[in-house]
Amino acid sequence: MEQNEQNEQSEQSEQYEPQKEPIKQKIRPLKYFKLVVVLLLVIMVVIVVIQNREPVETRLLWETVTMPRAALLATTTGIGFALGVLVSVIVSYRRRPRG
Repeated sequence: MEQNEQNEQSEQSEQYEPQKEPIKQKIRPLKYFKLVVVLLLVIMVVIVVIQNREPVETRLLWETVTMPRAALLATTTGIGFALGVLVSVIVSYRRRPRG
C-alpha cells in the first residue's frame, strides 16, 4: 500500500512540475560581423591584385628583382605583419613578471 501511495505522489508531483520551455538559441551578431569583415577584406585583396599586375623593378641591396606590384605589396605587408608580431611577443615577454 505504501508503494501505491508513493507512486501516486510521484505522479502528482510530475503533473504539477512546470513545463520547461525549449531553449532559444542566442543570436550572435559578432559571428556574422567577423564573416562580413573577412569577406570585405578578401574582396579588397582581389581588387588590389587585379589592378596591380604590371611588373615593377625593385632593388634589394645589390640585386634588382622584377615582380608584379601586387606581389611586392603582399611581401611588404607580410614582412610588416611579422615584425609587428615579433615586437609584441618581445614586449610581452619582457613585461612578464619573473619569479
